[in-house]
Amino acid sequence: MIHLTSGIGLVFEVGFALFCFVDVLIAKEAAVRIVPRWAWAVAILVFPIAGGVGYLVAGRAWRAAERQRAAAGATSAAGDASTAGAGVPAAPATSPRSAAPVDGAHDAVLLGQLRELNEEHEAMLARWEDDLRRREEQLRTATARIGGTAAA
Repeated sequence: MIHLTSGIGLVFEVGFALFCFVDVLIAKEAAVRIVPRWAWAVAILVFPIAGGVGYLVAGRAWRAAERQRAAAGATSAAGDASTAGAGVPAAPATSPRSAAPVDGAHDAVLLGQLRELNEEHEAMLARWEDDLRRREEQLRTATARIGGTAAA
């Protein structure tokens, strides 16, 4: 390591380098830009201040931007799957500071998915209720055959 400081500055330098090094190691490959993760790790180990600042400024995709890209990818994939051939355009990406979509296309897709999910849940609940009724009836007939009475 090439140190530019001594004393308390050295403590901050090592702490900063350690923070950047751990951040590089735990970051997803897609979240690291310009050069591979291993190159940033080597740069931070050799030049702690310059490598760390370079990584934070140029090499690190900020989490808000990463979340926005992931949400835009999921939204466009969901929009493509549910509106294929329907003539409905894919929902536009939202800004990282607002959660509201630019137009109602995203809302329509989301509501359609929620309706389908609700119908699936209602069907599953109906199957469970039918199964419960069947089991209760079997229990009543089994206890009646034994000679006991089923508790009401």
